[in-house]
Amino acid sequence: LSSRINKKLNASDTASLSNRINKKLNASDTASLSNRINKKLSASDTASLSNRINKKLSASDTASLSNRINKKLSASDTASLSNRINKKLNSADTASLSNRINKKLSTTDTASLSSRINKKLNASDTASLSNRINKKLNATDTFSLSNRINQRVKYSDTATMLGPYLRDNDTANMLSKYIFNANNGLTKNGKTAQLGGSLNQATTITTTNTNTLAIAGLQNGSKNDSILVVNPSNNVVRRISPNQFSPTIIKTTTTQVSNSSNATYTTVNALQFNYLANKKYKVKIYLVYNSAATTTGVRLRPNSISGNYWYSFDVNASSTTNQSITGYNGVNALLSTSSRATTGNVAVLEFYIEPNANGTFSFQFATEISSSLITIQSNSVMEVIEIL
Repeated sequence: LSSRINKKLNASDTASLSNRINKKLNASDTASLSNRINKKLSASDTASLSNRINKKLSASDTASLSNRINKKLSASDTASLSNRINKKLNSADTASLSNRINKKLSTTDTASLSSRINKKLNASDTASLSNRINKKLNATDTFSLSNRINQRVKYSDTATMLGPYLRDNDTANMLSKYIFNANNGLTKNGKTAQLGGSLNQATTITTTNTNTLAIAGLQNGSKNDSILVVNPSNNVVRRISPNQFSPTIIKTTTTQVSNSSNATYTTVNALQFNYLANKKYKVKIYLVYNSAATTTGVRLRPNSISGNYWYSFDVNASSTTNQSITGYNGVNALLSTSSRATTGNVAVLEFYIEPNANGTFSFQFATEISSSLITIQSNSVMEVIEIL
């Protein structure tokens, strides 16, 4: 370690260092530097700086630091480090390592390896192998083999040979005449597609004035058959029962007597029906009634509904005279002044209604003359048709 330290700094180094220091700082530099230092640092600054330096490192700190340095590397540490280096590799180890290398490959090993190489391939083997190769294929064989290959098949022969056979485009052309499948209302029967089958999607058939759609040969139906209709909003074809076009018939089975007051109207209870909002109805009534005297007429008027309604009343007042009235959204009454007979008189009442709420349709009657009765008879009929 002392030698290492001596190598770091010797007398010549000291002289060299002194010269270098002299070159860095001379007397004039010292004066200049002193002036600069004075400008930078005053007496008070010196005292302050001294205090700060004292806080940073004191004599006791120097001693403590020296002790810590001594603890880091002592003479015993140097000896210990030397011992550890000696343990890594010494002369004996070098000899031992040389022995181990010698054991890996010796003269006998070299001879053994040489023998194994000789057994693998020698000069005579090379000549023998060359002869065997020559026997396998020679120049004449090459020509012969080439001729045999030429006789087998050529590229041009391949195209010629395959020409009569099926090609991909031939397949497409051949199969284009056939039907693979049929659906959406069609059924495959061999090579033919026939009408009949389930639809698998919404289907539209568009006609024009020229290209119309007709079905010939239809058979006669019956009143129980359905009727085809077309929804005007989407042209979807549907079926409905013909009963929807048939009127609903309501008939009285008993008589109904009016009161004796000509100022009080009575609803005909047996001739009523329930209507639905936003529907349209046509109503026709054949009202059979008796009168106490031919000089007593009948009074008729509608009951109002929620929505619009039109009406027309006609009464056979005598053998030669009919009395009638028409109205719209009101309760105007027909006031007949006489009856054709005392029995079997018929009044005809017609209505067209467009309700905007559900309700019950009805109408009223009364006598023309107080204390002279009007009686509604059985077999009076009301016919109701819902207009689609």
